[in-house]
Amino acid sequence: MDSHRIIASLTTYPARIRTIRPTLISLLNQQRQPDCVELWVSESEFARPGQDLAGRCQIPDDVMDLVHDGSLTLCWSPCSYGSHDKYLWTMKAHPESIVMTFDDDLTYDAQTISRLLEAHRRYPSSIIASRSHRMTFIDGELAPYKQWDMEQRCCMNEPRFDLMATSGAGTLYPPYALPAQALQGDSIDKACEQCDDIWLLAWGLMAGRSVVAVGDPSLSYVDGTQDVGLFHENIEGGGNDRALSALRCRYALFDEKMRAVACESSRNVYQELRDSQRDLTRANDHIHRFECSRSWRIGRFVTYLPRRMRRIVRARTSSCASADELSDAHLKTKLSVQGLDKRDASSQMHSEIDDGMRGYVHVQRQGTV
Repeated sequence: MDSHRIIASLTTYPARIRTIRPTLISLLNQQRQPDCVELWVSESEFARPGQDLAGRCQIPDDVMDLVHDGSLTLCWSPCSYGSHDKYLWTMKAHPESIVMTFDDDLTYDAQTISRLLEAHRRYPSSIIASRSHRMTFIDGELAPYKQWDMEQRCCMNEPRFDLMATSGAGTLYPPYALPAQALQGDSIDKACEQCDDIWLLAWGLMAGRSVVAVGDPSLSYVDGTQDVGLFHENIEGGGNDRALSALRCRYALFDEKMRAVACESSRNVYQELRDSQRDLTRANDHIHRFECSRSWRIGRFVTYLPRRMRRIVRARTSSCASADELSDAHLKTKLSVQGLDKRDASSQMHSEIDDGMRGYVHVQRQGTV
């Protein structure tokens, strides 16, 4: 891994360029610094410094300051493929490098890159994801995207093929992770133009890349960035489901891989059920053996009298509590019929308890318990 450059790559567009600085600062303040932080912008959307805007957006000064001091590399693409720009241009330009992808509306804790690299050392051929969703299947068929196990936490630190990395949360792609066809912008399926994670899922599976989930999948958004976003259309509008269906129709290999994942998932679920049933049976056997043991029976016999006395105390305490809820006049009438006042009734109860306890102690001393 030391021989490969480590590149943190992201992209942005005019609606987000003025809120991107916190994201960039969080990447530049990582405990393990990448060799380069590349921000990709399109010449069709942004004007180069000194050029006429001509309807394009200008790069803000707070971003250019990071470029001028050498912290940030500003990269210009001839055209834009939307969210695909965060990986496409970097992987094409540096296929031999480790590429980590990030989004322009999040901030990242200082350990993010360290966690990704540590997992990469253990699983050098896998895609390492800070956040992932687990595919779910119903009767062997892929469930709608909304029904997947979102931000799953149960399948961590192990290579799996039923996980989809969400590339913007911090995802590491090993060198030559994807075939060249996946990086041809013009070949991106129309249904996937705004579904970069689905496109990456498909090509990752076709390339035989498993996904390893690490870290905390929760997200920390930059203020003022969620009014617009792809999740509105991709999740709520069903865009991810349409993209998955289109890719399975277009690529037979992807459809074959998905069917294999479905079969493996069914086997895993069956095995988990068997494991749970086995654990429950073992627990029941343990309880049964304990209840049949000599020590348990002796314990029940020895503690019979204390338990009996506790029940008497509780019953009397409950009776007194109920009596306290009555009006004073009613209580006095009730006690007077018994020839007792309130204090005498309480004293009698405590006297009976004391007599019982003294009797219990006497029995213990006689060795009859």
